[in-house]
Amino acid sequence: MLGIFNRITFVSEIHISSEDWHKAGLLYEEKKPKDIPHVALSLFLNCQLWSGEEKLKKHLIHRGYYSILEF
Repeated sequence: MLGIFNRITFVSEIHISSEDWHKAGLLYEEKKPKDIPHVALSLFLNCQLWSGEEKLKKHLIHRGYYSILEF
């Protein structure tokens, strides 16, 4: 179990650039504000967003965001 925790990096929201926050907000507009930090973090880290929420994935793809990890 300790091996898993050695691979986790915690990122404080204050380290995410204002540009990434802005982009995430534009992608979400009318969607749930609680999800914005997840998109902002994936933009900041330049990684795929991992979500099993179909409505969220469809909305982001419709808005032009394709960096979503399917599972």
